[in-house]
Amino acid sequence: DVLANSQFPKLVIHGEKDPIISVYDIQTQIERAQNTELKIIPNIGHMGHIEAPNECLKIIQNFVNV
Repeated sequence: DVLANSQFPKLVIHGEKDPIISVYDIQTQIERAQNTELKIIPNIGHMGHIEAPNECLKIIQNFVNV
């Protein structure tokens, strides 16, 4: 509900190989959310900020600089 009802820009970073939340499930959640950008990192699981910190940082920096 928070994602769906918030008007501010949102960024969701998701691991392609997340064993807890599937890509399908996250895409379904994002469909309801307005003004939300989804970035899926290939070959990463549930802890993208630990597994690929530099890539996550780059995605966040690009989002904030927009």
